[in-house]
Amino acid sequence: MLLERTNCGIEELNHDLEKINSNRMYVKLTTDADEIVINTESVLDASKSVQVVYDRNTKRFFARNAEGKEISRFSDSCDLVEVEGEITIEYFLDHSMIEVYLNQKKAMTLRNYVADGERKISVSSSSTNARVSSIQLWNMKSAYD
Repeated sequence: MLLERTNCGIEELNHDLEKINSNRMYVKLTTDADEIVINTESVLDASKSVQVVYDRNTKRFFARNAEGKEISRFSDSCDLVEVEGEITIEYFLDHSMIEVYLNQKKAMTLRNYVADGERKISVSSSSTNARVSSIQLWNMKSAYD
């Protein structure tokens, strides 16, 4: 396990996350924030970043690029999903493939090609005083090893 934290603020969590670079990782994050954003950014090219967003107020679960434009993805049916209680996001990054699961209700699969391979993960929220109940981050081995 690369990181495990409980009951922490977004800023202090990102301080720990900025030390981690990987091209294959699994992240499980739980929060009660109204909005949560997981950002995956290429270490060498920030223009290749991808943000996965869940907004409880609009019930939208979507992805956008570095410019804030929604991007194409493979997902099950509708983008709208209501989550009561805590939000749990399971986030898999395996080279160019990103798979995300929201409270075991919705899923999306994205492609994100970067030249250098190494990525950083960060978390943000527009919710005032957003806290992360728990986060666990593991490095995954390649399926080809």
